[in-house]
Amino acid sequence: MTYQRKVYLLLIRELKHLEKEYMQCTTEQVRLHVQEDILLLREAIMIIYLNK
Repeated sequence: MTYQRKVYLLLIRELKHLEKEYMQCTTEQVRLHVQEDILLLREAIMIIYLNK
């Protein structure tokens, strides 16, 4: 498995974790921070995917 593939899989795993965390957020401020992290991770995953 290539380094790029490992990073890609780790980012996907982290994204799933953040999506679960987002569903459990109780305050709007925390929810916005988690949502921002989710969007950044999705962008990183897309960049890696497109560079394959």
